[in-house]
Amino acid sequence: MDKEVILLALLVVLMILMISRIPIFSFSSNVEDFDKALEYDEQGKYGLAEKYYKLAIDNDDVRAMYNLGLLYYNQERYDLAEKYYKQAIDNNYIDAMNDLALLYGDQERYDLVEKYFKQAVDNNHIEAINNLGLFYAYQERYDLAEKYFKKGIDNNHIDAMYNLGLLYDKQEKYDLSEKYYKQAVDNNHIDAINNLGLLYIKQKRYDLVEKYFKKAIANNDVEAMYNLGLFYTKQERYNLAKKYFKKAISNNHIDAMYSLGVMCGKQRKYDLSERYYKQAIANNHVSAMNNLATLYYEQKKYDLSEKYYKLAVDKGEVFAMSNLGKMYYEQKRYDLSETYLLQAFSFSSDESDSFVKLNLNLLIKLYKEQNKIEQVEKYEKILKEMN
Repeated sequence: MDKEVILLALLVVLMILMISRIPIFSFSSNVEDFDKALEYDEQGKYGLAEKYYKLAIDNDDVRAMYNLGLLYYNQERYDLAEKYYKQAIDNNYIDAMNDLALLYGDQERYDLVEKYFKQAVDNNHIEAINNLGLFYAYQERYDLAEKYFKKGIDNNHIDAMYNLGLLYDKQEKYDLSEKYYKQAVDNNHIDAINNLGLLYIKQKRYDLVEKYFKKAIANNDVEAMYNLGLFYTKQERYNLAKKYFKKAISNNHIDAMYSLGVMCGKQRKYDLSERYYKQAIANNHVSAMNNLATLYYEQKKYDLSEKYYKLAVDKGEVFAMSNLGKMYYEQKRYDLSETYLLQAFSFSSDESDSFVKLNLNLLIKLYKEQNKIEQVEKYEKILKEMN
């Protein structure tokens, strides 16, 4: 009996020692593994990061579950990302709820997007509040978008101020749009400064347009440089337009290259127009390909015109299809003309009626010259139905 008591006492002492040591040993190892994983992750050594995150996870480190989910997400290994985000969520890691919703957004699993954003919102995740507003705005559920943006604003989320301004802007509620853009501007939201300039263009408050674009530019907003260039172009203040387009171009703004090419063309500065179109084309700007082809066509450089129209056609530019068809028609290369005019017609569903009619009229004219009566009747019928 005494031996049993002693044995029991020894077992109890041993258990107490084990219990008291396990957390200390586990915690120490866990922190070391997580820190190593984090260091390897930041160095881009993802295989080693993965290894040590998993070791930390074996010791129930919830941060490692989340970070490993994030690592897999960035590698587009979405099934694994989902698995570890869910592990973290089971341990009430709130960031994982928000990030799992974002993952489901990429996969267009919208019922799950809503579910996990709401779960994060219920845990007062401020970014998720704004993200849920964006989700509802994307779905055009504007009342709910407004609700969550306002909730984000109540938590001083600056992007939510901007996004609510954007929502009202889209709904043409310009007074409210101005109010929330200004709130964001007061918190130095650069995109809001630029958008306020765009809003004032719609309202024709031109003195304020200039003021806010310049304020955004002072914060190095490249889009505002471009927008101010466009604004000055419409006002025919070409020297100032050129100045701000060039500022944007120095920051590699591709549309600014194209727009400066257009402006120079209107001023009959064709060498400069060609130069800026080519700069835009080097950055794969499709409209610049079409416009440069048209410039060469007007200069009777038909080989170059054909080259750049074809480049634009290969990128699906419907205006280039039509223009190339027209050029071949004038050159009496009727088979090629027909090919490109028909191609333009088949791609023109999203274009204006006037463009479609122009294309159809040329196609009908082409068939009449070739005495193809059946085709003439077919396309005249389509044209008549449009009128």
